[in-house]
Amino acid sequence: MVSSGSQCSNMDALTALILTAVGLVLLWVLIIRKRLVDDLHLDPTGSFAIESNTQKAGEKGLLYSYSAAWTTGRRDYMEDRHIACAAELKVGQGKRARQKPASLYGVFDGHGGSRAADFCCDNMQKLFAKAVDVVSNMEQDDDASDAVVAFATLHKAMCLLDTEFLEIAEQRRIPDGTTAVVALSHGDQLVVGNIGKCFVGSPLCNHILLTVPTRRRFEGRPGHNGG
Repeated sequence: MVSSGSQCSNMDALTALILTAVGLVLLWVLIIRKRLVDDLHLDPTGSFAIESNTQKAGEKGLLYSYSAAWTTGRRDYMEDRHIACAAELKVGQGKRARQKPASLYGVFDGHGGSRAADFCCDNMQKLFAKAVDVVSNMEQDDDASDAVVAFATLHKAMCLLDTEFLEIAEQRRIPDGTTAVVALSHGDQLVVGNIGKCFVGSPLCNHILLTVPTRRRFEGRPGHNGG
């Protein structure tokens, strides 16, 4: 016969074994969860971590306040970029020429890497200034409105953006690409330029839609859950 003392001892050992097993399972779950948080860029609640940025009107010459938010999602790094910067339009010619404050707001949806989006983000303001000079040196009707000049300037800037990156990409064999949407605000008017699938719709906007040769290399390779 087995004594009651032996039975209690066996029960205690079994309980300790079960508790140890439960503890190991919980520890394994915590370790796996930590890895998921790190690898998938999740916040402590288990959702994808979201970063954001905000600037008020008047800061860095911006005409309007803006907020941006983004998440890397399942990727290891962020391929998308955004800009918000001051700009100037040159309207009129000769003695009637004048500078008009403006702002650029853009989103660049990178594909296959971030280098194309980085180029757009780093060079949009500079190439817009170059486009201003190009357009101001073109023959214009004396009664050309600010809206017409703004449309032509943003169109030229986005063409320059595409052309200059394409040259660099071909020279360095860079496979990255990006789509883009850029809004130019001046006074109470807004002009929006689009390259690729990015699009902003509003009956108050003048729209520019460009077909970019470089995008052909990235069709069928959309982003996955951010990044």
